[in-house]
Amino acid sequence: MPDETTQATGTYRSGRPDGRYASTLGFAHHLMKAAPPRLAFDPTMDAAGFADWQKAIRSKALELMAFPPDVPAQPAPNRVWRESRDGYSLEKWEIYPEPASVVPILVLVPDGVTAQQPAPAVICIPGSSGTKEFLAGEPESHPGLKVPAHADKNDMARQFARAGLVAVATDHPGSGEALERVGDQLLGGATRDKLCRDLLYLGRSFTGVSTFHQACILNWLKSFSWVDADRLALAGHSLGTEAALALAAIDTDVAAVVLNDFIHGKRPQDIALAKTMDGERVFFTGGMWHTVPGMWQWLDLPDLVAAIAPRPVLGTEGGTAAALPLVERAYELAGDPEAFQYHHFPEFDAPEKRPFDCEPMPEGLPVDEYYTRAHTNPAEHYFKGHLAVPWLCERFGMARGRA
Repeated sequence: MPDETTQATGTYRSGRPDGRYASTLGFAHHLMKAAPPRLAFDPTMDAAGFADWQKAIRSKALELMAFPPDVPAQPAPNRVWRESRDGYSLEKWEIYPEPASVVPILVLVPDGVTAQQPAPAVICIPGSSGTKEFLAGEPESHPGLKVPAHADKNDMARQFARAGLVAVATDHPGSGEALERVGDQLLGGATRDKLCRDLLYLGRSFTGVSTFHQACILNWLKSFSWVDADRLALAGHSLGTEAALALAAIDTDVAAVVLNDFIHGKRPQDIALAKTMDGERVFFTGGMWHTVPGMWQWLDLPDLVAAIAPRPVLGTEGGTAAALPLVERAYELAGDPEAFQYHHFPEFDAPEKRPFDCEPMPEGLPVDEYYTRAHTNPAEHYFKGHLAVPWLCERFGMARGRA
């Protein structure tokens, strides 16, 4: 039974005998519930139907990411500098994905990696406030950039490099070194909102541009003799999981994926969350940087996870009772149920700690209650290297690596 606060701030209700909505937001909420994605995974399909569905997802994901068509030949990536670190070298590169665009990245190359001893590679994509320097355990590129929480655990690229993998650390579009600057000052505030709005007007999206950048990096990695092109992985943290999922669904050369977030549908999340948490302001459930035009007409994030099967996927922060069984079913259809693994947060790691597993997700939930029912803990949302690094090393037939 919802309490008074939930009743006051909860979901949209018509209040009319005909069930129509005077509120256009209420109408949009109704649309979300009434029109599930056309390519939503169907657990009753057979193996042949599943293979056809995967092809449809791959095609639609590529369309939704709106990669620029017919990009003319661009300059080859350029190495800006190289420095030695303990157990690996740190290289800064620039790539040039399309005209007028430059994307700086950091590449961590373990000692001993050569054309005669090539190593697997992993592209590391940060959370919303993370940077490539943060992932590499390096000082930020500008003193105005804040160090996000859990700095001692989120050095994803450095952890993978110390385990023997070539690790590429990237920035999000408009973040880190790509953040707009005036002189020595960073332009914060609404700059990402403006970037997202401008891209949406152009028929593109923040996620689509990020995914395209990772695709260019992935193709570039394949050209190196010292990289094992059969062992290429993506590792996304939080916001970074969205580009990782899209690219893995599109490009079957991605051999494994680490998802450092809880596995859930964005559309069901928007349906479940209350429209306001204080009774006054409409609650905005996600920034425009999550927005891909038309996506919910066709698919949601769990569909992308399912489409990757049977390639190995690790979820390090559990997921919802609705999403996880669907992905498990996809891996059964693909013939390798063990290739999909996930770990719940400790407070949700046993059935008796998940009392809502058998209940549908209610609507009108305060965000904290949604997180509890979705089995996630935002305060402990950091890269779970103790799970991800040995898992990926094992998938790629490597020793557990250096500490």
